[in-house]
Amino acid sequence: MTDDSNNMLNRPLVRYGGAATVVLLAFQVREVLQQLSSAELPAYITFFPAVMVVAMLGGFWPGIVATLMSSVVAGTWIFGHPSGGMHTVDLISQAIFIAAGFMMSVFADVYRETRHRAEAYERELAVRESQLALQQSRERLRVTLSSIADAVISCDAAGRVSFMNPKAEELTGWSTEAASDMPIRDVVRVMDETTGQAMEDIASQVLRERLAVRRVGDRQVLVARSGSFTPIEDSAAPILDEHGEVTGVVTVMHSVGEQRRAQEQIRASELRYRTLVEMSPDAVVVHLNGRVVYVNAVALQLFGAQQREQLQGMNVFDLVHPEERSVCGERVALVERGGVAPLRELRIVRLGGEVVTVEAVAAGIDWQGQVAVQSILRDITARKAAEAVLIQSEKLATVGRMAASIAHEINNPLAAVMNTVFLARKTPEMPTPAIAYLETAEEELMRVSHITRQVLGFYRESSVLKRVRVDSIMDSAVDLLQSRIRSKHANIERRYRGDMEILAVAGELRQVFSNLLANSVECMETGGTVGLHITECHCPKNGARGVRVSVGDTGPGIQPGIRPRIFEALFTTKGDTGTGLGLWVSKQLVEKHGGTIRYRSRVDGERTGTVFSIVLSASGEERSAREAAAGENGVSSLR
Repeated sequence: MTDDSNNMLNRPLVRYGGAATVVLLAFQVREVLQQLSSAELPAYITFFPAVMVVAMLGGFWPGIVATLMSSVVAGTWIFGHPSGGMHTVDLISQAIFIAAGFMMSVFADVYRETRHRAEAYERELAVRESQLALQQSRERLRVTLSSIADAVISCDAAGRVSFMNPKAEELTGWSTEAASDMPIRDVVRVMDETTGQAMEDIASQVLRERLAVRRVGDRQVLVARSGSFTPIEDSAAPILDEHGEVTGVVTVMHSVGEQRRAQEQIRASELRYRTLVEMSPDAVVVHLNGRVVYVNAVALQLFGAQQREQLQGMNVFDLVHPEERSVCGERVALVERGGVAPLRELRIVRLGGEVVTVEAVAAGIDWQGQVAVQSILRDITARKAAEAVLIQSEKLATVGRMAASIAHEINNPLAAVMNTVFLARKTPEMPTPAIAYLETAEEELMRVSHITRQVLGFYRESSVLKRVRVDSIMDSAVDLLQSRIRSKHANIERRYRGDMEILAVAGELRQVFSNLLANSVECMETGGTVGLHITECHCPKNGARGVRVSVGDTGPGIQPGIRPRIFEALFTTKGDTGTGLGLWVSKQLVEKHGGTIRYRSRVDGERTGTVFSIVLSASGEERSAREAAAGENGVSSLR
């Protein structure tokens, strides 16, 4: 229903006049139906729906008015007798109708008021979400502009400076506070390097022409406030409002000083190739006849070498993972035939035996008169781990939103069912077996209600530090994994002692505990035991008061050969069912809280198993210090 319709129905004249009109129409409809029917129709057959319609649209009092008018009309024109009175049966019918009309008015008014409140809440929620989205969008834009390497300056339609990012402050020598509201031509002074003449600032040109402008070349230099010169390439574009009117200009300046100097050095140096390779951010390896003849500094770091002599002369295939050697052999043969090996993911082996995932491309070059193969490698291990974490986080976020929506929708009918069961259980003369069944049903319904509240609570949790009880978070993690625990018939032994309250983010600790508990349950045979121990302790780093959380199992233990890699991103022993992120993320979250995570495992003897031990500071000072340092360096903490 539209706002105009609601406003119309809120007018008293419309509400009560409409009630009278509906009653009269109901009477006319009954008269028509009576003429068409051979039998006597019930007196109130058309008045019941009339009262309901009036109460639904007008509210309680219009419904009462419609009820009373209907009874008067029925008593006068339907029940009326020549003697002027009404029979007892008619009076009873009239009383029943009035009572029913009263009840319909009450229920309809409650429904109407509830619906209005729900609509108001939805409108308020939509406004809040829009405001939050706008605020987040503005913050993302501010962070993006502040972190990019190019200078960004914006001005209003009058050409006065309204924003400068840190790079713009660095190039112009003006701070944002000092340059605010100044004409942009006084802040951004560009000169033709060849003639020494001042050039028009690009923002003024855009304001005049209302079109985007880009200046690329080797002529313009930016004159800083101090008088220093910086060669630049600049571009600008108008900022338009919803009507297409120009409200300002954003100017982007890219310093090309380093680029020009590099070009001059390359042209002036006979060692152009070596200089370019040594400046490369990627690893460069040149091999001839299967032997390494050259590596740059980045390649030394990539392969874990200290000196070039450690790699030069080695068989290049010894640096490749055994499963990738046949593919690499084909790529080398392609390059030796004059082709180019396209970009591809490969696994290499460092001198210490560690496997690293890289992107590799290869082409032929002339090396002392012979055709050699130049391979360019880029370490993408961290990127793949971050991508996997992002995908997993998105999946978990989607599942969380879906679970919260389902829990929200279940709550209302669940409450109705619980109330119905309660009333049924309290019914007098209810058989004892039925009462027992109803009590069981009520207990199960309460458990379902508890689960829905938990789901909604998890979804709405904040990432802000606050005082939390570690034992409560551990219990909630156990609740989340009840289905797995039951399917394995695992026994959970809990020993909690001491003060369990610390300063932490509850959702992150729950994720850590859930990961450890899930690993313990999944690794055991049916009927195993998982021990959960929480005790007070002193942090090994600073001796401060803390909490030690231990999660132990009676599984087969961790094999010694894989123990150095269990906290490595993307490493898993679960095959296709594992992501290799659980322990890696857990370690990051524990260290983010300033804590430590250790483990011990036994694979031999009668008592095998693994115990993970986490120590967390009760004050959370180390986490606060870490986040403050991350904020100063422009680094976001892991979420």
